[in-house]
Amino acid sequence: MAFTGEEEHTISFEEAKELRDNYQQSATPGDILAFYYGKTFLLSVLNQEGCVGIRVYNGRKDDGELELVIVGVKSDGDDITDGVMGDRSAPCPPYCGSPW
Repeated sequence: MAFTGEEEHTISFEEAKELRDNYQQSATPGDILAFYYGKTFLLSVLNQEGCVGIRVYNGRKDDGELELVIVGVKSDGDDITDGVMGDRSAPCPPYCGSPW
């Protein structure tokens, strides 16, 4: 599948809240509910040559904690494996914002 970077991914607040609430209602105490990544890091992934978007992989640390792996994606759908990648998020909890 070819990607352009112009794919539509926008959803309404109501849809976002329903998806988030569905997950949080099934979560057990201590589960990670969200991950924060800063703008500078995300732009460093997106601004790589040939990058049209990002892919987010589920990952797991050695201690068993869930983590996300962020990679850039080229128009042919391949990951950019020789560039900027990341994890090291600020997980919620404990780094949560105000509830919505």
